[in-house]
Amino acid sequence: MATNEFNISIDLREAETFFAKLASRIQNQVPFRQAVAKLIADYIEKSFAGEQTPSGAPWADLKPYTIRMRQAKGLVPIVKLQATKKGKRSIKVVPTSTGFRVEAMDYMDDHNKGKPNMAARRWMPTEQEMTSGAIAKDIKAIQEAYLTQGLKGFVQGEISRTPDFVRNLLGL
Repeated sequence: MATNEFNISIDLREAETFFAKLASRIQNQVPFRQAVAKLIADYIEKSFAGEQTPSGAPWADLKPYTIRMRQAKGLVPIVKLQATKKGKRSIKVVPTSTGFRVEAMDYMDDHNKGKPNMAARRWMPTEQEMTSGAIAKDIKAIQEAYLTQGLKGFVQGEISRTPDFVRNLLGL
């Protein structure tokens, strides 16, 4: 019996071209940054709703004087950082070309960080919360979904340009 053996391999230059196209497709990270900005806005909203930090630690109690002053002004029910809701309404999470920024009235930063006579009631995520814990896990999930969708769309587009006989041979 005569046997002929042929060696074949994938042309790595074509693979490099394929992956370069894929990388260029996911270079547009605007949708990813918009999704993360929305996530952070949701965490901030939860902070106000639960009167807690983005990681869930309760905010400091209001001083008795503050409670009496609010009651005298008719600002009831007594909720932390929301006597008039102006500060909360001023908070905007805006996607940027490199990430996002949080905008708010200046005095909201005082509440976030605290002052000598004012307890901190942190409503904005810290760098540590952004890189570990629940927020980091949520950002990672958004990133994975974004990359998966980008890859899926790209591959489907490439497959659609593949001749039918090749798709049939490969079971695509």
